Amino acid sequence: MELSTAILTDDIFFYGCLVLIFAGLSTIIIVGILTNRLLNKLSYKKSFKSQQIIKDCLNTIAALAPDSELFKAEIQEAQSILQRVTQGSPRLAQFVIDRLIDLYKNLTGKSARALKDVYDNLHLYRVSKHKLMQGNYAIVIQGIQELAEMKRHEDIESLIGFLDHYHRLVRLETRVALVQLIPEDPLMCMKFMNDTLTKWEEILIYNKLRSLSPEQIPTFKAYFSHTNSTVVCYSINMAARFLQYDAIDLITRLIFHENTAISWQAVNALKLLQADQASKYILLLLHKTKSLKVRIECIECLAQIGDTQKLAPLFRKVIDESKNPMVTKTLSKIFVDWDKSGAKKLSKSSFKGKSRLMISHFSNPLIH
Repeated sequence: MELSTAILTDDIFFYGCLVLIFAGLSTIIIVGILTNRLLNKLSYKKSFKSQQIIKDCLNTIAALAPDSELFKAEIQEAQSILQRVTQGSPRLAQFVIDRLIDLYKNLTGKSARALKDVYDNLHLYRVSKHKLMQGNYAIVIQGIQELAEMKRHEDIESLIGFLDHYHRLVRLETRVALVQLIPEDPLMCMKFMNDTLTKWEEILIYNKLRSLSPEQIPTFKAYFSHTNSTVVCYSINMAARFLQYDAIDLITRLIFHENTAISWQAVNALKLLQADQASKYILLLLHKTKSLKVRIECIECLAQIGDTQKLAPLFRKVIDESKNPMVTKTLSKIFVDWDKSGAKKLSKSSFKGKSRLMISHFSNPLIH
């Protein structure tokens, strides 16, 4: 009996100790979670307050910059506050860079220069340049974009080396950045380019070129003899987009290029430039080329720049004899467009068979 009581007492003591241990651990965990939440909340409030101060300072600098002589003390005070707030905090320094870029994109003149001064005076460019030395290509790209957006011409030499970077996206962003940073020779990055230009890169570079002043737009015909066919095509397209009429003669020669992509781009450019003096060469190419894509582009180009009275009989013959549905479709649409513009009166009865059906189809007002 006494033995049983002793065993029972030992069991109660053992389980009691376990309960106390678990209760103690649970209390410590709960206190730890609550403390962590409290610290996070305080940190968030402090961070939010710091971010608000940064926004207010940058807005003040941008707003007072046009009258900087009158508000010199206020601008300097705002810069001093920014320096104190961001000191020792990479996260807040990055917040300032992001905010600066957002504001800088939409401002010009003294306000833009004042924001550039903040980026330089607070040595934030060092944060951006440090990213160039990272192994992660996404961080490298971020650094390149920041230096380009803040017009750090002083760091062009640091960026040029990335034209040969192992990662294609880094090379792409470097080329786009150099278009912004070297306005006197914005296509310098393409002179020795071996990469194939993607559509996305073409759009990015085009948007940067549009932001340049007219006198800074490069002479694109200088790149017509480039060894990279995608650079040639892009240069032809840009010459047309920026209405460089002095390039028409060279573009006309390129329509007979053995590379069909270059040939097509040249025909398209002549269409955009409304180069009616090239119509006889386009007509010659139409008979010579074996590329369906080039042939259709020739037809569309002639429809815009050629003599409709002379072309109508030829196109009418092709539309009746062609076995290619794409050619038939293109010509049918051209005849309908001519008719609507009054350039060529259309009589459906003069067409037979499938051509008459196609003309009727595209003449339907619901199609347009």
